[in-house]
Amino acid sequence: MEESFEEVLKGIWESSSEPLMERLKILQNGLEEWAGVIRRKKWELKRKLSQELESLLLGERDDETLARIIDTKIHLNMEIEKDEVYWEQRARVNWLNMGIRIQAFFLKVLQLVGEQIS
Repeated sequence: MEESFEEVLKGIWESSSEPLMERLKILQNGLEEWAGVIRRKKWELKRKLSQELESLLLGERDDETLARIIDTKIHLNMEIEKDEVYWEQRARVNWLNMGIRIQAFFLKVLQLVGEQIS
C-alpha cells in the first residue's frame, strides 16, 4: 500500500537536520521522487493489465476466461478513469492559476490607467 502524502512529508522532513533552505530543497527532491515512483507504479499496473487482457482475448474462451476478461477490463477502465480525473483536476488548477494571473494583470492595467487619468 502506498504511503500517504503526510507520512512521506514527515519522513523526509524529519530525516534532515540541515538549515531551513537546504531542508526545503531536500523535501522538494524527496516529494518529486515519491511522485515519480507513484506514476511509474500506475503506468506499470496499466501496462500489466493491458498485457493480461490481450493474452486473455487471444486465448481460449470459456466461462472462467470470460469472467477474468470482464474483471480485467473493469480494473483497467478504473485505472484509466483515475488518470482522466487526475488530468481534469490538473487542468482546472492550471486554469484557475492562469485566471488569477490574468486578473492581476488587468487590475494593474486599470490601476495604471487610473493614475494617468487623475
